[in-house]
Amino acid sequence: ENGLRLRKLFRVLRRLRLLRRSEGKGGSMMPITLLRPGETGVVRRVSGAADTRRFLADLGFVDGSQVRVVSELCGNMIIHIKDSRVAVNKEMAKHIMV
Repeated sequence: ENGLRLRKLFRVLRRLRLLRRSEGKGGSMMPITLLRPGETGVVRRVSGAADTRRFLADLGFVDGSQVRVVSELCGNMIIHIKDSRVAVNKEMAKHIMV
């Protein structure tokens, strides 16, 4: 429920152009979980423990990678990255900043 409220807040701020997704370094970042299906982003940072970062890097989530959220089902996200579709649960996806 809090995640839904935060997502709505980000949408309103984006519409008001108070929060912009920057293509350059140093711009605002947000977790990939806040992207809606069909929206794209660029991976800016991957957080978490070393094994989490390594696991996500093995899936292709490295700085500069283009990503697109395909769908969101039952707490999982389907993400298009590097000509592949990857299923990631929301707990893991929270570590991916775009």
